[in-house]
Amino acid sequence: MIYFIQAEDKAIKIGYTKHREIAQRLSTIQTSCPLKIEVLGVIEGEYPEEKELHFLFTQSRIRGEWFDLSILREVVKIINEKGIIKDNMPPEVQRLWTLNKEIRTSKNEDTINHLVYEKEMFLKGQWLMDSKIVT
Repeated sequence: MIYFIQAEDKAIKIGYTKHREIAQRLSTIQTSCPLKIEVLGVIEGEYPEEKELHFLFTQSRIRGEWFDLSILREVVKIINEKGIIKDNMPPEVQRLWTLNKEIRTSKNEDTINHLVYEKEMFLKGQWLMDSKIVT
């Protein structure tokens, strides 16, 4: 699976992970990233397709798998064309995707604050669950 993550209004990460490892991967990225991340989408793909995307956006590369926001429009187009495979995502990723969508579309500030808090607690809880699995 190829995932697209946006770190606030700073950068987009394009990465690859195995389907069963995506929730743990996203939790790890959030733990190591000082900015709040948002899952923009996930598409079917393997390591070679990830590298093709990296090559496509070479001129916008910040470092490694991180790219500046100039690629956002193109990334959204790719996600829309290839379809977000929400139904095939692990439940944890589906929940993150749903929370992010609700945060983006809500007009009520209290609702947004509640959803952001819920997302933070979800990520913290998911990280704790992942930690228990590892130890």
